[in-house]
Amino acid sequence: MSSFDLLFENKAGKFAEVEILKKADDVHKTFKEDLRNLFSNNDAFANAFTYEAMTGKVKFDNSDGTADYFLVTDYSGNAQGHKVTSMTDAYVK
Repeated sequence: MSSFDLLFENKAGKFAEVEILKKADDVHKTFKEDLRNLFSNNDAFANAFTYEAMTGKVKFDNSDGTADYFLVTDYSGNAQGHKVTSMTDAYVK
């Protein structure tokens, strides 16, 4: 029986009994902890990651798909525009 079949054969609450799911969950927890440490201990990485996530500059090869401006509103509807051109811009941090 495949791991996929085991997933759907087991009832709710049996997650820990399916070994492959437990292993995947353990790896996921370790990865989250490692990533949290990386963000906490490496400001350059955190800023570069945030900048790329905000702008898509690398993904979209700095083309028209790249976000340069951000419109931010509060709960009252007051809006501010932010231009982001570098990972060192204050709005990225």
